Amino acid sequence: MKKSRLLALMLVAALMFSVFAGCAKTETETTAGGSEGSESEQQSGEGNVRRDIVIGEGSDVVSLDPIEITDNYSAHVLYMTNDGLMKLNENTEIVPWLAESVEEVSETEYIFHLREGVMFHNGEELKASDVKFTLERVKNSPKQGYLLAVLDKVEIIDDYTVRTTLSEPYAPFLLNLTESQTVIVNEKAVTEAGDKYAQNPVGTGPMKFSEWKANDHVTLVKNENYFMGAPEADSITIKVYPEASSRSIALETGEVDLITPVPPVDINRIKENPDLETIEMVSSTLSYVTLNTSKKPLDNLQVRQAMEYLTDKDTLIEVVREGYGVKAHSPIPTIGAMYDETLEDMYTFDVEKAKELLTEAGYADGFTVTMNVSSDDNKRLAECMQSEFAKANITMNIEVMEFGALLAYLNTGEHDMFIMGWSQGNTNPDKTLTNNFHSSMIGASGNRSWLNSPEVDGWIEAARRTTDTAVQKENYDKVQRYVMENAIWIPLYQTINVSAFNKNAEGIVWYKHGWGDFTNMVIRES
Repeated sequence: MKKSRLLALMLVAALMFSVFAGCAKTETETTAGGSEGSESEQQSGEGNVRRDIVIGEGSDVVSLDPIEITDNYSAHVLYMTNDGLMKLNENTEIVPWLAESVEEVSETEYIFHLREGVMFHNGEELKASDVKFTLERVKNSPKQGYLLAVLDKVEIIDDYTVRTTLSEPYAPFLLNLTESQTVIVNEKAVTEAGDKYAQNPVGTGPMKFSEWKANDHVTLVKNENYFMGAPEADSITIKVYPEASSRSIALETGEVDLITPVPPVDINRIKENPDLETIEMVSSTLSYVTLNTSKKPLDNLQVRQAMEYLTDKDTLIEVVREGYGVKAHSPIPTIGAMYDETLEDMYTFDVEKAKELLTEAGYADGFTVTMNVSSDDNKRLAECMQSEFAKANITMNIEVMEFGALLAYLNTGEHDMFIMGWSQGNTNPDKTLTNNFHSSMIGASGNRSWLNSPEVDGWIEAARRTTDTAVQKENYDKVQRYVMENAIWIPLYQTINVSAFNKNAEGIVWYKHGWGDFTNMVIRES
């Protein structure tokens, strides 16, 4: 196949899987000394330009090893320090990146022609051996192997050419090579660091890892030798503010230059601040409740369905999001190409219907469950749901945990239910549905409902094996309907994200599929 034709097909594939508007898994499931006292300013005819950028986030990174991450916070860092063979650009189009070009020889064979002269942060040049090492490492990873499950062989043709052979046609293959988990790592750096690699990552990206102080900050510094040209920012420090109000105050006082998203309760105040700018985007991020189908009484279908009927999404959006949300009805966002709109009338807020179901299930007198959460917003969500569930005699205890501790606990399967957000992969229905519902992903890999359904597995796998979008849609619809009919998730809402930043900020690129690119961000001070 000619390369030009391949590129056109890749763009079609991108549209097929894309989310058409969005901004940055929220909770889903690294600094040269920080920014204090190290401001980099340059004099120009238009005033001083500050190039040490500080960003406020709600949780710390979990890991900086691509094969270990399942959270958005870690992904944000990896997208600045590492590059993939392919990339989703700001318009959600798949484009070659570390691969200068790609040939689709057949439905199962791809040849990647690498850029020459790309340097890792440790001074090693990117070679085909690094690509082979990375892809095979991902395939053999318990957490991320599903992304490259059909990868049969990786062959080095020469230092800058790699051939991949798939065991069967796999529609999301190129798209999966844009994910943060498949960014290319340096074989020498990984091998030498061993089990300490997660604290000492080495990439090819525009920013280099400098420091990670757990639960405080990660700092990155400029890569002067970046193959696309050195970034404008000299350093980017991501500071951790678990309390949402503290994050907003840090922005207002100038302690940080940008926060995303703004806590809903602070949006109006932030908008009125003449020193700040805001941007709003309907997000692909879904806030949702996962029910552990292996735990009593949540192993009972009628109990789970009753909980769906007890969830007043309109009230949740108004109370917790200050109206900045859109009701969700599926694991796929409403703005996703594979969203099944027929699910929108399946559940409405109906306390009496919930009571009927609980009586039929033998729980007319109710029961007690625990909801695990991490962030302030999710605690507020849980408190709202707690009062509604009480109307049907369900006592919900709320346990607040630090995000990393929450993920570790959920991986044990001891939980009843939890609230989290999912945006990683919402541009990729295969990743979203596989990660959260395929039986191979039960536990730490992402399926924390403990759903084990051969039917669901089969539909997901059937969608992978075809490039026919109608057949893909048919299978993805079956998965979505099964998840909702069986009340595996309670999708709450998609966020309307408001990001806020210093009014003198320049160089930010906002991506439709999620996060922004801040590597060229500077603050122009008069």
